[in-house]
Amino acid sequence: MLGDDFLKDARLETLENPICRLDTACMVLNRKLTHRQSLVGSDSAASRTSRHVLGPLLHTSSAAASANLVRRAISQYDARQSEPGVCTVKRILVVFVVVLLAAVLVALVLRLRGSSMPFNVGIVKKSIVFLYYPKRKDFEVGTGFLVDIPSQEDPKRSFVAIVTARHIVDPQWEGCSWTNPQEIYARVNVKNFKVGQKEDGTDDVPLGLVNEGKNVWWASPNDRVDVAVIPVSSTHVEQLLRNDVRLIPVADFATKAETANYKIGIGDQIVTAGLVPALLDAQRNYPAFKFGRISNIPEEAINMKCTQADKALPRDVWLLAGNFVGGNSGSPVYLLPAVPSLAHRVMLIGIIAGAIPDVDLGQMVPSEYVFDVIQAHYPTANLYRGHTEHSIMK
Repeated sequence: MLGDDFLKDARLETLENPICRLDTACMVLNRKLTHRQSLVGSDSAASRTSRHVLGPLLHTSSAAASANLVRRAISQYDARQSEPGVCTVKRILVVFVVVLLAAVLVALVLRLRGSSMPFNVGIVKKSIVFLYYPKRKDFEVGTGFLVDIPSQEDPKRSFVAIVTARHIVDPQWEGCSWTNPQEIYARVNVKNFKVGQKEDGTDDVPLGLVNEGKNVWWASPNDRVDVAVIPVSSTHVEQLLRNDVRLIPVADFATKAETANYKIGIGDQIVTAGLVPALLDAQRNYPAFKFGRISNIPEEAINMKCTQADKALPRDVWLLAGNFVGGNSGSPVYLLPAVPSLAHRVMLIGIIAGAIPDVDLGQMVPSEYVFDVIQAHYPTANLYRGHTEHSIMK
């Protein structure tokens, strides 16, 4: 039968072109119905259809005619989408694909917003310490964060350091009018605290800054860099770990190669967490998370002052767009990629060095300066940088 030969040849050509299988099969079935109607019906419209469809078949081989009809069906693919002859199965498949894509996009948006951040908020929050001078325990001066530096010689052993801004431990370097402190306190949250209990919700860890007239913290050899690394003794590490704290692995620091390959620059989103003086009446530390963007990367040093009455001094910083305040200094700054992955990870790219009043700008010291200080003073450390099982990125 001509109809059977027609279907056989159409199936063969369809199998050779998998993309058109579903659509062509639908069109062939519609043609077959039209063909049969033209043979048994007397309606003039059916007769016209018979002449248009069967005419070419009567003057050529059935194989050539079927191939021609398949090509015509494919060429009219877009136009046929709105015609009644399109298979219901195909419509269902299209709807399924659209719904699936929408679900993927919604999941991606939710991951980058709200509580579904692409990094472990709890680790970042518990790594933050509030710093204040011993004679003014009601006056916090800034923020620091705990860093875990694994030993290369003994993988089970780690060094612990607090990273902060240099002007917090060395205000004279900043050009401030007050003398440098001999000691500073790091305030952290205690474990198992319940709101309303009379006991303190925090613990104070004393950190000596000077020993026999020499600083026991480290700064960058570049005098324009606002970075300080305070080593934590084993005794104070034990005290810290009795509290509700976590440490940021040094592996989460960005590398120069990553900064270059990611093309990190103006407009990239960042997140930071640190002390806000207005929240100091609470029984606990509540680091405030702030979100912003890189505003500019100056090619020259930027002059900054301790106070308006002090002399301006040059500083090597990036500029961040965001609402930063006094007390944020020393806060970690993390890059938030648009689509976080192992190839584009959430990573530490700097620390807050200060706020520029009234213009919603902050200063950031690139983390490479911090890493250089750590590398210089921990020669036996494993200083691998990259994603690990302990990284903050989920």
